[in-house]
Amino acid sequence: GWTMSQREQWRNDAVVLDLFEGGHWNPENTISWLRRQGPSVWHELARGFHWGNSGVGPLRAIVEFPNCDRATVMSIFALATPDYYEDELASGKKPEVMDQPDRFIVAILDAISDGFSSGMYMSARYRCIEDPEAWSDYYFKRQSEGKPCRWRLPRRAFEPTQGLHHEPAYVLQHDRFLIPFEQWRSCAA
Repeated sequence: GWTMSQREQWRNDAVVLDLFEGGHWNPENTISWLRRQGPSVWHELARGFHWGNSGVGPLRAIVEFPNCDRATVMSIFALATPDYYEDELASGKKPEVMDQPDRFIVAILDAISDGFSSGMYMSARYRCIEDPEAWSDYYFKRQSEGKPCRWRLPRRAFEPTQGLHHEPAYVLQHDRFLIPFEQWRSCAA
């Protein structure tokens, strides 16, 4: 078996990309790297991202990639707690007076809504990380009460996905993409 020190060595040696190296993210390098990876790595980012760390810029980047999977986008949407922000905005609060993290989350939600409006997110291969059903219930209830939501999503946004397990080339741990442990271990043996 492998010891904890070997796993720690893996966490240090197998880093492909640190999203927040030095405590800040480098948008140009990160977006360029993410764009070259594809939907399975983007889904891994959505699955393992720590929202409270240094910002949500990487999530904003992937929701703007035209071939981002619908399950990835809807997982980000659900994790962003759109009902909270919908209530805040419906009460008259303007995004520009919100704290910076909240403004960024509203921008992600806006980008997702815009993406659906422009025909993005047609692929629905992966399994949703968070079930968007709670938002769906809230959304359609508001619509039935004549209170339109800021984020207008088509019905297909809430349709079931294929539910496949994603198999990314890299895994995300503590906001760092790593070569998968088994792959690293076979090279290190």
